[in-house]
Amino acid sequence: KDNCAPGETIDISWENEASYSSSDWIAVYRAKVNRVVSKYISYQYVPRQQGTMAFKMPSKYGFFEFRYLDGNKNMIGSSPVITQGPIVSLAATETKPLTIQVSINYSSSNKAFEGIGWIGLFEKGRVNKEYISYQKLASIDNNSFEFKAPKTGDYTVRYFHEQYYEGASCEIMIAHKDILNLTAKKSTLIVEYEINSKDPESDYTWIGLYRTEETEGRNWRRSKW
Repeated sequence: KDNCAPGETIDISWENEASYSSSDWIAVYRAKVNRVVSKYISYQYVPRQQGTMAFKMPSKYGFFEFRYLDGNKNMIGSSPVITQGPIVSLAATETKPLTIQVSINYSSSNKAFEGIGWIGLFEKGRVNKEYISYQKLASIDNNSFEFKAPKTGDYTVRYFHEQYYEGASCEIMIAHKDILNLTAKKSTLIVEYEINSKDPESDYTWIGLYRTEETEGRNWRRSKW
């Protein structure tokens, strides 16, 4: 079983005829984290070489797995990952410069979760609390909406059903050149620009006017943020 509800009781089967000991045990752990023995959530001793036992799953959403360990805490084997929470997939495409269209798709068995949770936009590599912006799913229509990226770069879109339980993610790269044009109209210089590689709100972006022979960046004639 690869998906269950929080707190659900499920049956776990095992077989260990080669090295069974009465000190063997099976424990449930959070998956996708370092396999540290002391981090088990619950456990039961194994009463015989093979059989089935019932485990009550944790009450939180997340990814879990069962591990079979011997009396010296050596892991003999592990189960496939079990997902507690909605199974969804995300897709992100750039529809126009710096605009990301996000689509969310729920598995047929998880339709009841539609409209619950939130989706965040992150710079690639950032932790789950360091989002750029987010959207609550209760306020969108047709499971699709847009994010505005602050500048070019690599981004991750992540779905959260409950707090920071990350149920799905996808990545997108935004790449555009900056455009800067200068024209003269009588005694007035007109600057036309499109800056995509910097975020004007946080990167202190400005435009300077220089003599053509000037090589020192600090010797501008005029400047504007």
